[in-house]
Amino acid sequence: MFGIHPAVSTPVQVLLTGILCPVTEIWPYNGSEIVPFHHEFFVALEEYATVYCRLKETGAEFEESLSLYQQYLSLAETYESD
Repeated sequence: MFGIHPAVSTPVQVLLTGILCPVTEIWPYNGSEIVPFHHEFFVALEEYATVYCRLKETGAEFEESLSLYQQYLSLAETYESD
């Protein structure tokens, strides 16, 4: 399920790309689920999550997140070229 804001006034066709990872456990997960990513991708995902969580902050907290975002972009670029 998705929400779009602001609402569009005409129909729009959207193409989504995602990762299917069936999990047979119910939420909350116990942490033993298999994740289809190599370890090096977790570093990039954790950096991006850190930046995303700091978007609502201001001042020094936000400024610090910008350097983490640059590190994330660098890692993402490296993995994309492989």
